[in-house]
Amino acid sequence: MKEKKGLLAKINSKAGFIAAILLTAFLTIVVAFFSSDVIHATGTPEFCGSCHEMDTFVKAYERDIHGGANRAGIKADCATCHLPQDSTLDYMATKVVSGAKEVKSHFVGSYSKKEYYENLKNREEFVYSSGCISCHKEVDSGKLKSDNAKAQKMHTYYRSKKGTSRAIECASCHIDVGHNGELPQALSDLENLSNEK
Repeated sequence: MKEKKGLLAKINSKAGFIAAILLTAFLTIVVAFFSSDVIHATGTPEFCGSCHEMDTFVKAYERDIHGGANRAGIKADCATCHLPQDSTLDYMATKVVSGAKEVKSHFVGSYSKKEYYENLKNREEFVYSSGCISCHKEVDSGKLKSDNAKAQKMHTYYRSKKGTSRAIECASCHIDVGHNGELPQALSDLENLSNEK
């Protein structure tokens, strides 16, 4: 009968030692990749804008109130709006799926005005109200102070439908939020420039 070797005995062999080193290196990389610093860094405008197809989106964002063009200089990162903020599991799963789609688009496609308008119809799928509410808590609590009666009425409606099958998202009404309303023209300019080449 063959004696079973324990973990230490397996590591003491040359092959076991190499396997242990490789496994440790792999786990270290995985832990480092999913550390909060890396997760945060891969949701910033600087990271997102490092791909040329996102440059137009980042430039429009930088001129928007959410991109720091406000008196206080407060900024929302790309991930604040484009990833769910109410669950770490949802955040990570959405980050992986969205990231994979963006990498695919980077290597096999490009953004166009036509694609922008097609995606805009589905904006509730990639702009998350939980990100809006993480900063604009007064909307969710019903304590929004506004002289605009229509805004008060719509935000009351939003709260009344929240959690139901008829729920609406912030992006349902706030169509161009985050990009200063510039994207359609900026994408047209980008298309014209690429067609001239």
